[in-house]
Formats: sequence, structure tokens, C-alpha cells
Amino acid sequence: MRGGARAKVLAAARQALLTTQGSAWETAARDGAAGAWLQPPAGGSGGGGGPAAAAAAAAAMPLGGARRVSASLRPQHNAQPAASEQQQHQQQQAYERTCWQCGTRLTAHDLFFCPACESVQPASADTQYFQVFDMDAPRFDLEIPRLEQTYKGLQRRLHPDKYSTASPIEQEYAHQQAAVINQAYDILKRPLRRAHYILNLKGFGACEGMTITDPELLMYVMEAREEVEGEEDPKRLRGLLDQNTELEGRVLQELSAAFKAGDLQQAAQLTTQLRYICRIREAIVDKL
Repeated sequence: MRGGARAKVLAAARQALLTTQGSAWETAARDGAAGAWLQPPAGGSGGGGGPAAAAAAAAAMPLGGARRVSASLRPQHNAQPAASEQQQHQQQQAYERTCWQCGTRLTAHDLFFCPACESVQPASADTQYFQVFDMDAPRFDLEIPRLEQTYKGLQRRLHPDKYSTASPIEQEYAHQQAAVINQAYDILKRPLRRAHYILNLKGFGACEGMTITDPELLMYVMEAREEVEGEEDPKRLRGLLDQNTELEGRVLQELSAAFKAGDLQQAAQLTTQLRYICRIREAIVDKL
């Protein structure tokens, strides 16, 4: 084969490989929107399995092993979101459902009740948790008291006991919606879970398997774990908790700034830091 023809064949092969890798990442991102983002992309069994499989493998490793593979978890194309805001808007426009009771066409905002007959509607698998609380787009900074107020209002309106005399199908739908509301509130009220959820929606689910890259923070985490395990004095433990809480607050501020700037790579790194810091807090609280 001549040099020119060989170069064309190699170029075509490289393009095919890039296309395959991109498709695997996009599949993982789509799976992430459905909550299955730790599963490998379709066709990803065998050698590798894509970013999602790498995350699952790293999560199962000890700290040192996860550190060695953390670089492979960073998408090399700067981790563009699985879908642009415009695409998400188009998907929202294409949203079509009708009331099971009266046939009225429902909009994306009619998540719980039919606007015509007021029947409880079935929970949709496509519903994002931010939509449950009447937010059009994901955002990290939330007013937790307002979130709680909305949650309690939805609980009152959709509590299954309120539909004890309704038809069996509407009772089932009320149970479905109550479960969705509880899950959405549990995710969004906690900064760490909220950050993971936003990154997951943006196609960044693989950050679950990432580890700390900041040497100073890594040293703090290792020393804090050792100190907490060997400490029994409540006063000393409360001092460690105060120190950890201060560090957690600083990371949350940086995480908020990263999300506002749209820097998902930085947000993923900070979310990883927050995960380790939260584990230390939980370990201290368990001993108090």
C-alpha cells in the first residue's frame, strides 16, 4: 500500500475510533439522566467499558488505587454536557402527555395534577428533581427554607392518605408522586448530593470515582481520619468538627463559584473534595 493511501486509511481508522468513544460517552451521559450512570455504556463490555465503567472500578478501589486511575476519569474533550441548554429547551417543547382521566393535553409544568379535572397524574420517569420544585433549570445555590416550604406544601397536596377514597389508579399515582417528591427533596437539600445530581445531569456522572488531587487536602483527610479514629474525648472531637465544618464551608463557596462559571471540571474536583470532607464529618458525629 502506497504512503498516501496508507495515510488515508489510518486517518479513517482514527476518526472511527473517536466516533465510537464519543458515542460511548454520550450513551453514558444519557444513562446518567435516568439514574444508571455507573453502568457501562451499551457495547462497552470487554476491555475498558468507557468512563462510567472506570468510575465504578475506581469507587471499588482503596484510596491509592483510585488515585492512580483518577486521570482516566477526566473526559479529554473538556467534558461537554450531554445536551446543550437549547437542546433541553427543545426537548421540553416536545414534551407531550395527556390526562389519563379526561384527555386534556398536559404541559411540562403539569407534573402532578391535570389543570382541567385536577386528577393526580402518574409520575414521569423524565422528571428532573428541580422541576418538582418549580425550577426551570438546575442550580447549585438554593434557598433551603424555601425548598422545605415547597416540599411541605407538595406533601400536603399529594399525601396518599388524602386519596384513600379515590379510585385505585389515582391512589397508585398519589403514591408514585409522593415517592418522587420525597426523593427529590432528599437529593436537593444536601449540597453533596445536589452537586452530584447536577453533574450527573450534565453528563459528569463519572466524577463519583475521582479522588483528591490537592496534596494539602489529601494530607488533611488522611490525618483527620487517623485522628478521629483514635480520639475519644468529646471536647477534642468537637474541635475537630469545627475545623472540618470551616473547611467544608470554604469548599462549598468554591463549588458554588465553579457552577456559576460553568466550569464543570472544577466543580467535579470540588465535589470530590466535598465527599471526603463530609465523610470525616459523619465519622466525627458518629462518635459524639
